[in-house]
Amino acid sequence: MTDEEFITQAIIDRMDMVFQRAIPEPTEEEKAARQEKEEQFQRILDSLPEEDRALLKEMQSEEFRLSARDNEFFYREGVKDGFSLYRFVAGG
Repeated sequence: MTDEEFITQAIIDRMDMVFQRAIPEPTEEEKAARQEKEEQFQRILDSLPEEDRALLKEMQSEEFRLSARDNEFFYREGVKDGFSLYRFVAGG
């Protein structure tokens, strides 16, 4: 493993740790319930007039955007930790 690969892996591991602390892994029951809700949502969405469907899809897109913002936050925190680790390992 090269130094660069080590640093990359350390950043990824730290990001995973921060993410798991903030958002624990859902249980199998929670996953099944979410899947059922998604299927119900899709059935309801399919039954709506086009205008209402477009509005809900727009709202869903906004939620995805916000989720991406959160992911970026965790990525940046992981990068900061990675650089801190690199400086510590490099002795400076």
